Amino acid sequence: MRPSFARHGLIAALLGLCPVAAHAAGPAPGPAVPAALPAALPAPTDAQRFCQNVAAAAADARFALQTRKLNELQAGIAERVAALEAKEVEVKAVLAAHEEARKHAEDSLVAIYGKMRPDAAAQQVAALDDATAAAVLRGLNARQASAILNEIPAERAVKLVNTIAGLVPPPDKPQPPPPPPAEEPRS
Repeated sequence: MRPSFARHGLIAALLGLCPVAAHAAGPAPGPAVPAALPAALPAPTDAQRFCQNVAAAAADARFALQTRKLNELQAGIAERVAALEAKEVEVKAVLAAHEEARKHAEDSLVAIYGKMRPDAAAQQVAALDDATAAAVLRGLNARQASAILNEIPAERAVKLVNTIAGLVPPPDKPQPPPPPPAEEPRS
């Protein structure tokens, strides 16, 4: 019973404080107030007047703080973008140097294998991986490459020629997965 009493007391207090709810509940007993007169609002307290006076300044300060934070974030992003662009230039330079060194090494290998006897070069080329062997054979003139391929076992020579022709991707590149088997139509 006690919680019910407290609840009813709370509701009564709220209705007493809220003139709209009290008016909706029915006319209050006592002298009737003419409808033409507006209800007098209580005078604002010091705290309410202070809040009204500083509301615009507080909004301006909040806006200035948010603007400053956004500018700081934008500056941080600009710094990161500049650092990433500098890193990109650095990586491109390293890749260009690496590609140049690889090309120079490949040219050197081609020159070395081009000066070897075909039977000796064939033994060496046969021991290389497919991509390197194909690159060396592509760099040689046709006469030298054919003499070396003539000395390599036929199975290995066919594999190298297919790699050179681009029919078989080098082993260091992943091969695409085979297509899924076709499903049989269901009846």
